[in-house]
Amino acid sequence: IKTSLEDLGLSLPIVIVRSDGSLMSQGFASTRPVETLLCGPAASVMGGVELADEENALIVDMGGTTSDIAIVKNHTPVTVREGIQIGIYKTFVKGLYVDTFGLGGDSAIRYKNGSLYLDTERVIPLCTLSSQFPGVLEQLEELNLTGKPHSHFLHEFFVFMKEPKNKSSYTQEELDFCTALAHGPLIFTKAAAAIRKDTYNFSMKRLEQEGIVMRSGLTPTDIMHIRKDYTPFDRKASVLGAEFIARSVEITSERLTDKVYHLVKKKLYCNLVRILINDHNDTKHKHLSPEMLNSLIEESYEDAVSHGASSFFSTQFRTQATLIGVGAPIHIFLEDVAKLLGTKAVIPRNAAVANALGAVVGNVSASYSVEIKPLYDSSDLTGYQVFTRSGCLGFKDYNAAKETAIEEALEGARSEAYQRGAVGEITTSYESSTSEAAIGENNLFLGEMIVGHAIGRIFSNFF
Repeated sequence: IKTSLEDLGLSLPIVIVRSDGSLMSQGFASTRPVETLLCGPAASVMGGVELADEENALIVDMGGTTSDIAIVKNHTPVTVREGIQIGIYKTFVKGLYVDTFGLGGDSAIRYKNGSLYLDTERVIPLCTLSSQFPGVLEQLEELNLTGKPHSHFLHEFFVFMKEPKNKSSYTQEELDFCTALAHGPLIFTKAAAAIRKDTYNFSMKRLEQEGIVMRSGLTPTDIMHIRKDYTPFDRKASVLGAEFIARSVEITSERLTDKVYHLVKKKLYCNLVRILINDHNDTKHKHLSPEMLNSLIEESYEDAVSHGASSFFSTQFRTQATLIGVGAPIHIFLEDVAKLLGTKAVIPRNAAVANALGAVVGNVSASYSVEIKPLYDSSDLTGYQVFTRSGCLGFKDYNAAKETAIEEALEGARSEAYQRGAVGEITTSYESSTSEAAIGENNLFLGEMIVGHAIGRIFSNFF
């Protein structure tokens, strides 16, 4: 997008999408960095809304590490009622509702007790690593020459990412391991041997947790290469990695690719149903524990896949919301998931750049609140106070107080919009809410809140 705009002679300032999907300038973000929480997913949501004009939808953004889900009702993204949540932590930052879970093109495919599963850990796809380091393919070929399965992930590589800071806090073994990787990635057995460890007693968990060392392994991106759905990197490395895992779980490589696609679709389906149930606030499921609800959702997936053929009684979930897919790999999986939910999937033509588009088409929006408080003496209402930016103003007449409050709220919102980076014309509006208390048969006026809203553009030179 930036190159295309420059070709047209248009400048593109750096902008950032706020948590609520509106825009702000780079300078404003530096003064209020907390408002950038979840700005990436928010940009994808706004881009998805723009690309697919659907009244009610779920925006499904699958990236390398996670999938982000947002809800659109009546063409408007749903916002959180209290504050956005980061992992287990609640914040007071207002923003779009975005549910994030570990599923992406770089999710590790692993196995336990003969069964495949998708790990939440992100690894470098084997196809990508092999494209960067030619020695990777040779190590994978050497592993497969043995023809032996293994309970450990011997096909995975260790890759040096960055120098450790304060080296004195690391063991000599950890520093030696970093030195060994400086010459290139090492497959599991060679990595263990580099520090004189055997396969069963080798662990570099601390270096991995701190991002000094990262693993590379088989991922859904590799499976896409094997099935030729997406092939920009070294497909042969993906095939060799899949052969080792298939041998370790005693299935064919073809069956392994089917199972991985099944696992991706199942995880998407189950999380979409969970999100829909939480949004619907369905009291029928409140008595179920999270484990029981998850089990019910998983059963509904299997029923939907088999069309209930294997069950005397089947449970299936349905939605009328369109599934809008953004992110590079989502087109491979979303249509099948939509069919299982009884709806349709829309993959916009420019879905891969929805994040960037969200930053271009968005508005700058700002709000400013002004409060009107009544003044009472022992017997009656005597006047009003309006709390403005310049101080508290007193009024005898309610209409005069409200007129001043409206002017102050609109000007405050307009000023805030300009601070966020808006240029040119600003559109303003306001809303008011009154607080009252019942006293016998009458209502006692407790105050009124006037909230001014301002909307503008950052890119006025080409919109």
